[in-house]
Amino acid sequence: MVDTVEYCLSNVSTETRARLAACEFETTEERCLQRCGDCFSTSFLVVDGVLVRGDHERTLRRLAEANG
Repeated sequence: MVDTVEYCLSNVSTETRARLAACEFETTEERCLQRCGDCFSTSFLVVDGVLVRGDHERTLRRLAEANG
């Protein structure tokens, strides 16, 4: 089960922010998570303190299934 998801404003699209806001787990929107190298190279979310790289939509589907 997922408790929290953190993300950088510059790394997440408006559509993804809207989907995150609709999720049942806590989301934290930050101007910067001090992960500039990761932010520059790929999309990511920080899920319960763990960096999850890759496609946000696929990650959100997996998180929804985990909280199902």
